Amino acid sequence: MKEGRTQTGPIWLKGDSTTGILLFHGWTAPPDEMLPLAKKLQAKGYTVYAPILRGHSTRPEDLEGVTWQDWLADAKIALEKLRKDAQNIFVGGISMGGNISLLLSEEKNVSGIILLGAPIRFRFQEMAEAALYIMGLTKKYRKKYYPRFRRNSNYYCL
Repeated sequence: MKEGRTQTGPIWLKGDSTTGILLFHGWTAPPDEMLPLAKKLQAKGYTVYAPILRGHSTRPEDLEGVTWQDWLADAKIALEKLRKDAQNIFVGGISMGGNISLLLSEEKNVSGIILLGAPIRFRFQEMAEAALYIMGLTKKYRKKYYPRFRRNSNYYCL
C-alpha cells in the first residue's frame, strides 16, 4: 500500500511503533473524514489504516443491496491487512464506523476500541424505527449536506 492517501481512497499512514489503528468512516462518508484524526495518531507513532467500506466514496446507487454484513467482511479484510504491519491493533470509527468496530471486536482479538458517536440505542427506539421506515418510503436517495468548503473540494460528496 502506498503511504498517504488518494482522492476518496483509503488512508494508509505508516508509523514507527508496533501499534496500529484501524479507523472506519461513517455511513455515506469517505475515509477522508478520518484524515485529521489519522494524521494526529500517526504523529504519535501509530500506523493508521482507514479503508473504504463497500458502497462508499462512489455513487449513492452503489449502496443499494449492500448490508452491514458486507461492511463487517470489509472490516475483517482491513484488520488482516493492518496485522501485517502492527502487533497491537485498536479499532474505531465514527457513527456507523463505530458500530462496525464493535461488531469486529466481538469476533476478532483487538487491543481496544475507539468509538466516536456510535449509535447504540435511542430513546423511543420504536418510534425512531417507524419514522426511519416512513422516511425510507418517501425518497430513495437523500442528499447529505456538506459545508461549502467541503462541497468545493475535489472529491465526490453524496
